[in-house]
Amino acid sequence: MEVETKYTIPDEAVYRRLCDLDELAGLPLTDPQTARVWDRYFDTAAYDFLRAGYTYRVRNKGGSVIVTLKSLAAASGALHSREEFETFVEPGTALQPESWPAGEAADLAQQIGRGEPLTLLVELFQERRTRKIVHPGEVNPAIELSLDKIEFSTASDAFYELEAEERTSGQATYLARVDEVLTGDWGLMPQSLSKFERAMRLHRPDVFALLSV
Repeated sequence: MEVETKYTIPDEAVYRRLCDLDELAGLPLTDPQTARVWDRYFDTAAYDFLRAGYTYRVRNKGGSVIVTLKSLAAASGALHSREEFETFVEPGTALQPESWPAGEAADLAQQIGRGEPLTLLVELFQERRTRKIVHPGEVNPAIELSLDKIEFSTASDAFYELEAEERTSGQATYLARVDEVLTGDWGLMPQSLSKFERAMRLHRPDVFALLSV
């Protein structure tokens, strides 16, 4: 289960200031890791995945190909809690779930898709800066921050988002502290739509209507 909060960053200036932070909510941040991410979303001609309540995302990042089936559960303000089934796949096999490593992602994709051809719905490109919050005295990160500059393939204007994701179960207290600072000190607005939903609303409004059915 993925648990994260999402916020809209109003402009590039605020985005740059957030990228330069050394700490947030009194908690130290690790050095940023920057990556270019290419996300493509697919479905069958009958939109079987969307009708079943899932997105089918193919992500290219750092030479790896990752396929994720993610539920379309509605957000509560900034808070998004979604089922997520993910697997690394070999290049050229992202649309062939029968060739993926055995597991829940492969099983679910075959169950929903039933071998039907997949077509592209929308794609987006991200410049992602990732920071982690590791509480003093602990080894595993409590929260992962992702600062994203996002561009759609069919639009020239970029937009900016911040995601704060629980990386260790039971870190709701830390997440609440971070969210309080983001909304109170930084004035960021909660974003209830996923990037996929924003892209579909803008570029595929006919299909976006399925997401609320």
